[in-house]
Amino acid sequence: MDDDSGNQAATARNQEFLQRLFEGSSDGILHTSTDGRILRANRTACEMLGRTEQELQRIGRAGIVDAENPETRALIDDRHRLGSVRRELDLRRGDGSLFPCEVTTAEYGGADGVSYALAILRDITERRRAERSLRESEARFRKVIEVSPVPFVLGDAHGHLVYINPAFESTFGFALEEIPTAVEWWEHAYPDPAYRHYVATSWERRLEESLQNDRPFEHMEVVIRCKDGSDRNVVAFAVGLEGLETVTHLAILFDVTEQRRLERRVMEAAAFERHRLGMDLHDGLGHQLTSLSLLLADLARAAGNREASAVQQELSRLGRMAAECVGSARSIAHGLCPIELGGGGLYQALRRLANSEGLPAGLTVRVELAELAQADIHQSVAEPVYRIVQEALGNAVKHGQAREVLISGRLSKDALMLQVADNGRGLTQGAQSGGFGLNIMRYRAHALGGRVDIESPATGGTIVTCVCPLLASRGAAIIS
Repeated sequence: MDDDSGNQAATARNQEFLQRLFEGSSDGILHTSTDGRILRANRTACEMLGRTEQELQRIGRAGIVDAENPETRALIDDRHRLGSVRRELDLRRGDGSLFPCEVTTAEYGGADGVSYALAILRDITERRRAERSLRESEARFRKVIEVSPVPFVLGDAHGHLVYINPAFESTFGFALEEIPTAVEWWEHAYPDPAYRHYVATSWERRLEESLQNDRPFEHMEVVIRCKDGSDRNVVAFAVGLEGLETVTHLAILFDVTEQRRLERRVMEAAAFERHRLGMDLHDGLGHQLTSLSLLLADLARAAGNREASAVQQELSRLGRMAAECVGSARSIAHGLCPIELGGGGLYQALRRLANSEGLPAGLTVRVELAELAQADIHQSVAEPVYRIVQEALGNAVKHGQAREVLISGRLSKDALMLQVADNGRGLTQGAQSGGFGLNIMRYRAHALGGRVDIESPATGGTIVTCVCPLLASRGAAIIS
């Protein structure tokens, strides 16, 4: 008797616990028969479905799901076959609207020998919205890297390359199926085993430190062997990605081959200029000064034995030689630093360039630079711009065989625009994109944050336009 009382008390406690769990659950719970009748519904299920428990009991399963939906039939069949199942279905609220729901349901046999089912409902509207937002974000992200001119690679935590953008394939020549893993990429890109080991271990160490410590990737510059056998200079770094199911990082590979080539050419040009300057000093000014020194020494020895008129005549000749030395020194100085400090320095330098004695006979160079006459443009901007105009003028004479050239300039608060237009032969499309001189002009302008545009109008000739910003932060302020 005591045992029966204890069992009854335990059963009552269990039933009370289950009742509280049923009513207090944050998920909707339906107690149903296997034929679709709803026997009980907790408060959360009623709120979720927008109906009272009595309404749900009246309409049954057919009132909240589409019984003809293949997914509904599959859920019921699988539950009967497997005992329990979880699916995502669209359920219908009392107002007729549908919402996505995760349904976990199981069959069990009751004490009365009848089969029943429990269904746990979880509204996944917000999860679906978040998933849709993530898919849209991934699509936008993929679109950006697809159209980017910079090579990108998406990699996962297992060393697989998940995606490469068109710029990667056009730059290096490899398709994704040729380099599905990082190991295969290393082997193609770095054929030398020692160099490959250095790059691979350095990259993996930096990537691990970046992802684990959430800090910027320490970029590295490498030389990559392309599919066609050529080598490209590349600055590579990676960015960790969160919120994506498979991808862990994005590798970004900046191709700096052309920049490095230009830098080497600039250094070669600088070395050539130093050599030329040394030769000018040695063969020109040096010889002049040597001759002047020898003549002065000779005059000093013989002055006592010569008449005053002869000494005066010799001194006049020495004075002229000294003046020639001064002229040579000034010419060299103007070549090294063509722009004088102070207002109008660039203006005066460009006027001197237009009237240079080194220009061929028959060439007419006009200037329209009134806006620059009093402008104090910082040396860091003025000299590169001067060199661009100098190069453009030289190209007009040497390659374009121009007979007329116009150098014009405009000045605003924020930018300087200079243009060199000639009536020469013009440039072919290939010449506009290549050539050391043209690339150097673009390089100088790019270093200032500006640009150089080159065009050959249908009417003939060439127009070179240089536009550079004048930003105080770059030390290029204008003092009116």
